[in-house]
Amino acid sequence: MCYVSEVKYLVNSWFRTGSAYTGNGVVEFIRQTLKTLPNKITSVFLRADSGFFNGALFDLLEQNGHTYLVKVKLKNLKALLKVQSWRTLACNTNMAVSRFNYKAKGWSTTEHYTPSE
Repeated sequence: MCYVSEVKYLVNSWFRTGSAYTGNGVVEFIRQTLKTLPNKITSVFLRADSGFFNGALFDLLEQNGHTYLVKVKLKNLKALLKVQSWRTLACNTNMAVSRFNYKAKGWSTTEHYTPSE
């Protein structure tokens, strides 16, 4: 299902069997959904869970200038963060930030993580 959360408006939905994996057909679903939106909507923010952690989906969204947030558990996160270069924030010395590149299996590009201050 895809809906506009602010106004509780259903934009698109596909009925599938209960045994279908969450991410099956997600790129086609989003492509269809984007085509149904009015022309005045030029930017979309997609919020999803780990079932939609899909490089082809991210490519589609980025090619069309849309943004997304997908909550996932990153394997080996501690090891990945341990080797990064960290900078303490001037506004809060109890916090530090780091920027690094990450490319998941099957992705066409490397993503850039830039924590906001």
